[in-house]
Amino acid sequence: GYLDIALALVISCITGLWLMLYASTDRARSWRLALLTVAVGATAGFIKNEGIVVTGLASLATLVLYLFKYRRLTGREWATVLITGLYAVSGVALWQHIQQTYGIAIYLGENIQATTMIMRIKPILFHYLDTLYNTSGFGMGLVLLFITMIITITISLVTRQGKHLTAYAIPLILLSSYTVVYLITPLN
Repeated sequence: GYLDIALALVISCITGLWLMLYASTDRARSWRLALLTVAVGATAGFIKNEGIVVTGLASLATLVLYLFKYRRLTGREWATVLITGLYAVSGVALWQHIQQTYGIAIYLGENIQATTMIMRIKPILFHYLDTLYNTSGFGMGLVLLFITMIITITISLVTRQGKHLTAYAIPLILLSSYTVVYLITPLN
């Protein structure tokens, strides 16, 4: 639970940096923000296994956003992308080293059938909804946050301000990756 708080902090920082990158008009400042976003995203890979998804997503999405904004990279920017990418990959490599050193078994996708995966959809959705409505554990803040999120998304769609929805991309993709892991794990 405590590592999830650190992971949520990384996701919040990435979201703030993305919005600053999106609003920036200076190419040099945008480049520094893009590098900072990738570096902050790469720290998620050092926190826990699920952080690898955040690391990859932050790196790829930031590069795509920067390329969408400026259409091409200079030679110096490509060199910096390579160095920053190596930093991001080092988090994944560190996790693989820890996994081998301590004998942590990852057996996702082994001996799992499609019927078992389909039967797990209902318990997974129940678990998500149970977590959302667990006011005794999380208080009313989580329910209010969910309602606020629905209202914000609706207003952004109605007013056609799609850039405000980028803040929901990482948590949505991270939740989707958790769902995939829950579907393909041989354990309950």
